[in-house]
Amino acid sequence: MSFEELSLQDQLRKIKSWIGTLTSDVNNLKQSGGGGGGGSVAWSNITGKPTTLAGYGITGAITSNGNAVITNGGQSLGVAMQIGTNDNQLLQFRVNNSVVASLTSAGNFSPTAIVNGSSANNANVTPGPNGTVISRNSNDANPSLVVNQVHASSTGDIFRAQAAGTNRFIVKRNGVINITTVPTEYAGDAAAASGGLAVGDIYRTGSALKIRVA
Repeated sequence: MSFEELSLQDQLRKIKSWIGTLTSDVNNLKQSGGGGGGGSVAWSNITGKPTTLAGYGITGAITSNGNAVITNGGQSLGVAMQIGTNDNQLLQFRVNNSVVASLTSAGNFSPTAIVNGSSANNANVTPGPNGTVISRNSNDANPSLVVNQVHASSTGDIFRAQAAGTNRFIVKRNGVINITTVPTEYAGDAAAASGGLAVGDIYRTGSALKIRVA
C-alpha cells in the first residue's frame, strides 16, 4: 500500500518512524575535528534542515492545521480540495476501523443513514437493503415528511408514485389526486372479494369509488 493510500493516523505513524530514523542517523554521524577525532552532531547544530514534509521527500501526505482541518496542499481554507485514489477503488469512512460510509468509483455515496444534525430522532433517512425508510421519532405534532412544490408559478405535480417508470398515483399542485389506473368495477364488496380484492382495496361501481370493508 502506497503512502497516499494510508489513513491519516497511519501516515502520522509512518512520519514519526521516518523522523526517528533520521534523528538516529544524524546522531551517528561523525564529524572530523582537530587531531582526527570525531563526535556526534547535535540536531540543533545542523543547518539548512527542511521545514516541510516535502523537504524530506515525503509527498502526498495529508496535512492539517491545529484544528485538524484538512487543507489542499497546505493552502488556506476556501481552496478547493481533491480527495481520491490512484485507481478505481472506493473511498471508505471508518470509525474504530468499522466502515460507516463509502464512496464508490462511480460516485455513489453509501452512508448507513442520513440524519438531522441535532438528533437522528428529528429526521432519519435510511437506505436499507429492503428499501428506503424515512422516519421521525419525536413526541410532537411535526410530520415525518413534507413534499413542497415551492415556486408559485410552477405547474408541476407535488408527488408522483410510479411502478416501472409508469405513474400510478399523482398529487397535483392544486391538490387534486389522480389514480392513473382506473379501479376495476364491481357491484359491491362480495363481488370485489370474488374478484380478488383484499379488505381496504379500492374499486368502483360506475363512477362511485368504494373501499372493500368486508
